[in-house]
Amino acid sequence: MKPAGEFLKGCTETIVLSLLAQRKMYGYELVSEIQERSGGFLRLGEGTIYPLLYTLERKGLVKGAWEGSKEKGRRRKYYALTAKGEEAAQQDRLQWNTLAKGMRLVLGEAA
Repeated sequence: MKPAGEFLKGCTETIVLSLLAQRKMYGYELVSEIQERSGGFLRLGEGTIYPLLYTLERKGLVKGAWEGSKEKGRRRKYYALTAKGEEAAQQDRLQWNTLAKGMRLVLGEAA
């Protein structure tokens, strides 16, 4: 069973900010990391990730910088959290943990 589209849309910012809190990454790397860490449960395509990264950049939560060598043709735009992004990631994680705890209590599942 995969998560419903609308529910997952509400989680993507939290997921991306949380991963970028660990290290800088480029878009496709985020797509792969999300799929791998979720055991294939969460599959977000580049068509979801890149617009989200652009939005986070406009909000001042992430900053992108091109890295790599022109000679090898491997220039990638790496995204890293700004100070504002780090704060947002912490807030999102706290909010998510609180929601998850409440859901487990309502559903009668062990915390």
